[in-house]
Amino acid sequence: MLLSFTLAVLPAIGPAPVHPLSRAAAERAPHGVVAAQDSGKETSALALVGDDTKTLVRLTTLDKVHLAANYYPPRSKTKRSPAIILLHDAGGQRKGLRPMAEYLNKKGFAVLLLDLRSHGDSATEKMDWSKLDERGRTTQWAFASRDLAAAAKFLRGQKGVHTANLTVIGLGAGSSLALRHAQEDENVRATVLLNPPEKALGIKMASALTDLGGLPTLIVSPKESREIHSGLQIQCHKGNDGLEYVDLQSLKSSAKDLLADKRLNNGVYTWLKTHVLSPK
Repeated sequence: MLLSFTLAVLPAIGPAPVHPLSRAAAERAPHGVVAAQDSGKETSALALVGDDTKTLVRLTTLDKVHLAANYYPPRSKTKRSPAIILLHDAGGQRKGLRPMAEYLNKKGFAVLLLDLRSHGDSATEKMDWSKLDERGRTTQWAFASRDLAAAAKFLRGQKGVHTANLTVIGLGAGSSLALRHAQEDENVRATVLLNPPEKALGIKMASALTDLGGLPTLIVSPKESREIHSGLQIQCHKGNDGLEYVDLQSLKSSAKDLLADKRLNNGVYTWLKTHVLSPK
């Protein structure tokens, strides 16, 4: 959730309208937030002025859905940094992944952490995950691929970002969106799946992962899911003529405690260091 401070909005120049945040999000926006006017582009942003390590941004998708996000820009001043998009689980929100975002940013990545449509600070009265039935949720999740397109476009426009070196990390059902985007975006170098389900809102994980055709992928598995994820790994390798491109990292924690496991962030970083920061 956003910290509660006084919202300071700069006056608009001329009659051009400013895209509003939802009323609830606006009330929670930090001091110094400047609203960007709509210039007709698919992606616009709200930037937190005066903070060069964490910025609040708002993305606007192709179908005009406004998304709340946090952007952690590159720290390196001498070379371009690889980028990461972090995706929460269905029914979740971005705040649970904030510790991972901050950790990976300190390790050399530019990180974009967003609330998907109808979730968290991206929810509206008409688009609220908690109020949707199963059919509505499946539809919203399918359209969330546009959220990733907006996120990737935002990263391509940021200074110091290696635009052809993107990793997508998904938690739970967010793994399905990570895999779908990886199939469509040639700039994706790797995917990380945190406790992916066998099926998520109409998407079969085995089929989606097999279709990646060898893209380096890490599955992080809590103790109760090891057998399922091991089977998924074997199935994907068989589906690609024995090519071993899916790594499995098992943790002792349960699924509900996965994000709190102290080994999680370093384990993900160690794998990314090999496959993204210094690939073979």
